[in-house]
Amino acid sequence: NGNRVYAAGGANFNDTPNDSDSAKTLMRSDNQGGSWFELQAKPGFPNTITKITGIAVSPSNSNQVWIAMGGFRNGEKVYYSNDAGENWANLSGTLPNFPINCITIDDNLDAYIGTDAGVFFKSALMPDWQPFYNGMPQIPVTDLHIRNGILYASTFGRGIWKSETHGAC
Repeated sequence: NGNRVYAAGGANFNDTPNDSDSAKTLMRSDNQGGSWFELQAKPGFPNTITKITGIAVSPSNSNQVWIAMGGFRNGEKVYYSNDAGENWANLSGTLPNFPINCITIDDNLDAYIGTDAGVFFKSALMPDWQPFYNGMPQIPVTDLHIRNGILYASTFGRGIWKSETHGAC
């Protein structure tokens, strides 16, 4: 749906002690930004918002959206909605309490997150996240991109790494 846009922001959108959660928003537009709907108060979304560091949308269904959170709020790292943000499920599982810096989704709706300790992976069929290092050191990952079945990870201080996406083996 080329008309749907998701955005996060606010006047003070950082996870610092002086920032009010009321100044932070997660929004959706269904008409290319002509009007916006707030999503942060919908069922299942956390009561407090840390810094939203990533938004990933299914390449084939704009109702399916994942949100990644930075900061150090244990158990509040990744959220998923299959109805365009009207309801949320916490997918954080047993992720370590590191900031999540980015998120991307492949064509199979498998999620990859870049953290301060490397990349983690979760398929829709898995109960929890697993490390996805494939030879990459456990270093901060600042951005992720998937193209033609290859996951690219930009890192802090160690360049860009690439790996085939997760497979059955």
